[in-house]
Amino acid sequence: MSRIKRNQTNYKEMNKLKTTLLLLSIIMFGSLQATIIYTDIPDGQPMGIDFNQDGTMEFDIMDNMGIGDGLNYWANANNNIYAIDAANWDVPLDLELNDVIDANGNWDGAGDAAVVGWGGAPAFTIGVDRYLGMKFDLGGNIYYGWVRVEVIQNGLDPWGDPAYEVIYKDYAYEDVANTAILAGAIPVVGNVDVTGVTVTGQGGVTTIVEASTLQMVAAILPANATDQTVTWSVTNGTGTATINAAGLLIGLTQGTVTVIATANDGSGVTGQLVITITGPIDVTGITITGQGGLTTVAETSTLQMVAAILPANAADQTVTWSVTNGTGTATINATGLLSGLTQGTVTVIATANDGSGITGQLVITITGPIDVTGITVTGQGGLTTVAEASTLQMLAAILPANATDQTVTWSVTNGTGTATISATGLLSGLTQGTVTVMATANDGSGIVGQLVITITGPIDVAEITVTGQGGLTTVAEASTLQMLAAILPANATDQTVTWSVTNGTGTATINATGLLSGLTQGTVTVIATANDGSGITGQLVITVTGTQNVLIQNLTILTPNGQDIITDINGTLQMIVSIYPGNATNQTVTWEVVNQTGAATISASGLLTAVSNGTVLVKVSANDASGLTAEKVITINMEEEVNGIDNEEDFIINVYPNPFTNQITVNSSMIDLITVVDLSGKIVYKEKVEHNGFLIDLNYLEVGIYMLILQTEENYYTQKVIKK
Repeated sequence: MSRIKRNQTNYKEMNKLKTTLLLLSIIMFGSLQATIIYTDIPDGQPMGIDFNQDGTMEFDIMDNMGIGDGLNYWANANNNIYAIDAANWDVPLDLELNDVIDANGNWDGAGDAAVVGWGGAPAFTIGVDRYLGMKFDLGGNIYYGWVRVEVIQNGLDPWGDPAYEVIYKDYAYEDVANTAILAGAIPVVGNVDVTGVTVTGQGGVTTIVEASTLQMVAAILPANATDQTVTWSVTNGTGTATINAAGLLIGLTQGTVTVIATANDGSGVTGQLVITITGPIDVTGITITGQGGLTTVAETSTLQMVAAILPANAADQTVTWSVTNGTGTATINATGLLSGLTQGTVTVIATANDGSGITGQLVITITGPIDVTGITVTGQGGLTTVAEASTLQMLAAILPANATDQTVTWSVTNGTGTATISATGLLSGLTQGTVTVMATANDGSGIVGQLVITITGPIDVAEITVTGQGGLTTVAEASTLQMLAAILPANATDQTVTWSVTNGTGTATINATGLLSGLTQGTVTVIATANDGSGITGQLVITVTGTQNVLIQNLTILTPNGQDIITDINGTLQMIVSIYPGNATNQTVTWEVVNQTGAATISASGLLTAVSNGTVLVKVSANDASGLTAEKVITINMEEEVNGIDNEEDFIINVYPNPFTNQITVNSSMIDLITVVDLSGKIVYKEKVEHNGFLIDLNYLEVGIYMLILQTEENYYTQKVIKK
C-alpha cells in the first residue's frame, strides 16, 4: 500500500541530522528553554517511530494485509497509544492540533493497533492532518509525544471495501518525564517568517451563490512560522463580494472576485484565489427512497421517506411531501413520515419548494401484518456460560427484520442445572449443569428460538497485577498515587481485592479503594489480595520520594490561532499561558489588563472582554516565588464596517431597532433592494424598495443572527442584525 520506498539507513541518518540541527538551534537560543524534541521525516511510511533517535524503535509500523497501516508495540508494556476499542481492535483516537496528551488519556495496553480500522472504515478524517497520541518508556520513565499523520484512500482491500493508506509526516515528544504535550507542539527557535500562503474555500469550494457565505482558509508555510495570522481582502472583478476579518466571504453579485490573504508578519507574502459568484441554483432532480431502502410498510406502521436533492448545492433543499392513493391508502406528514392505512400500493411524491416544479416519486406497497419466521437466541457477548449466583443477559434476533411484532416471551427449561429468567431475558444461574433458554414470538406464529446455557461453579482469581496509575512507581511525600489491580481471568466471579501496604525503608498508608499516601522517603510494598478466598495476591514496590519545589522559569502568553485583535462589539478573546518547565510545582497565575489607548476587562481565567477601541496590555504573573511575568498587546477595533459605499455626508442609513423582535425599519432614500440571509447563506427575505422609511416584517424568523444587505444601483451596505 505504501507509495514511498522504505530505506531504513537513509531514514535513520536523515532523522538524526534533522534532530541534531534542531537541538543545536535550541542550545544557541537557550533563553527559550525549549523541552520538545522534534523529528521531521519524509512523508510516507517509515519502519517505525524512534522518538529519541537512539536506534531503537518505540513503535514499529506494519502493513496490515491491505486494510491499512498498523502499529506494533509489544516490546514494552508502558508503550501505548491514545485509542478506543472497536470490535476487539484498538483504533487510535483522531486527535486535532493542540489536543492535550497526558496521563489522563485513554491509553491502550501493549499490543497492536490499526490506524484505519477494519473493513475499510477509517477512524481518521480523510485528507487532512491529524495526530496520534503516544506514551512510551525511556530508561524507566514515562514520556508523552505525538505523531502527525494523514489518511488517504488508495484503491480497494481484498474484501472489496475502500482501502486507506496512512502517510506519516513528523513527530515530537516532551523530554521532561511525565509531562503533558499538546498535539502538534514543536520548539520555537527565534522568529520564523512566512514563505507561502495558500488560500482555499472551506471544503475546497471555489463557487458561492449570491447572498450566501463561504469561509476562506489560509494555509501558512512553513508550519512553524512565528505569526500564523493573515489579513483578508477581496478585489471585485466581474462580480462583487465582501470579506470580514475572520475570512468569511459574502457573495453579492454574479461574476468573479479575487480573495487575498496577506501575512501579518511583515514578510509581504500573499496568497489569492478566484471565487465565482453564481445566481441561486435550482433543483434539477429528486430521488425518493424509504429509510433503509424499504419499499413496503405494514398496515398501521410507519416508514420515513427520504428525498435526495440534485444538485447537492441547490439553493433550496426543502420539499413538500404528498401521497397519492392507489389500490391501498396511506397518509404522509410534513417531514415525510408515511403511515400505512390499508393494503395495496400508494405513490409518495416530493415536490421542490424552489419553484422549479421538479418532483420525485416512489411506489410503496402497504402490506398486512408480517409474521416472525425465525428467532436466534444468544447470550450477551456471545457467552454460553454463566456462574452460579451470576446473571447473563439473553438476546433474541427476529427474522424478518420488519416483522410487525418484534417482542418475545422468555422461558427456561432446567436440565442437569437450574436457572430462572426474567421477562426482559435476564438469566440467573442457580445450580451447576445445563439449562435451555427459549424465546417465543408473541405474534401467534408459534416460532421459538432456543439456546443451551451451562451453569458453572464460581471462577477463582488466578493472577493479580498491581500498577500505579499512569504506570508510575513513585509518589512524593505527602502526595497520593492511585493503585490499580488487574484481575485474571477477566470473568473471575469476585473481582474485588483488599489493599494493604508493607513499609520498607519508607512508610505509606493505603485506603480501601487503593489510594496510596506517601509519608516518609524510601520504598514500600503495595499488596492487593483477592477477596474470593483463593489466597492470590499481587504486589508492587513503590518509591516514596522527597518533595521538590520546582519554580517556573518561563511564561508565554498565547491566543487561539495567534489572534491579537478583537473586532466584535464587546467581543472576547481567551488568553492562554504556556508554562516552562511542565513539572513546575505551582502552575497558577494571576491575570491583569493595563488600558492604553483602549479599554478591556479580564477574568481570573484570562478571558479578555473588549470595552472600547484602541490597544490594551495583557499581563500574567506567576504565583510562585519566581516572580516571572509576561505581556502581550491586544488591539480592539469594534467599528462597524460599511462595505462598498463612499463616505459622503449626504448618504445616511438608519436601521432600527437592533436587536429586533418582529420588525426592522430602514430609513434611506438611496436603497433599491433589501436582502436578509441567515448564517448558512440561505436567503430568508428579499424585497425591492420604492420609498423611504421601509418596514421589514421578519416575524416568521427564528431567534438568531442574520446579515442585512442593502443595495443601490452601484453600491451596497451590510450590517449584522439580531432577532431576540
